[in-house]
Amino acid sequence: MPRSIRHLFLFLREPAFISLSIGGNLTLLISSFLVYLFERNVDSPIKTYFDAIWWGVATITTIGYGDVVPISLAGRLIGLALMYTGTVIFIAFTSLFASYWVRIAMEKDFMPLEKDVHREQRALYRMENLLEEMNERLELLEKKVAQQKNQKSNL
Repeated sequence: MPRSIRHLFLFLREPAFISLSIGGNLTLLISSFLVYLFERNVDSPIKTYFDAIWWGVATITTIGYGDVVPISLAGRLIGLALMYTGTVIFIAFTSLFASYWVRIAMEKDFMPLEKDVHREQRALYRMENLLEEMNERLELLEKKVAQQKNQKSNL
């Protein structure tokens, strides 16, 4: 599977994407249901729940065909709120999508650098251990030399 397709599927499993999708769909379904309730008993082009869903999708996506519109004040107020909510939801989707792809690109660029940094840190750690070992050996040698000097001076 190509890398970009794999990343797309990983993006679709992001918790923020899932939450935003659920929230957007619930907003659409609830507002469509409310408009259906307000419009079903008036002389409105919204006669069925499917008509309300059609209107809701056209409104939330800001397409607004105009073939099905609410007549009642409550239906129009819900429509107004859905227009703004739809814009915010699509802005959020766009920013989420863009930030995900920027993060992927940055990880791709910085991954080799991080490997180099880790390799250098491991080498530094090894050198520090060797230096510590050499210091310990030097201290032992200095103690032996001092003991030998003391033994010669005692004779």
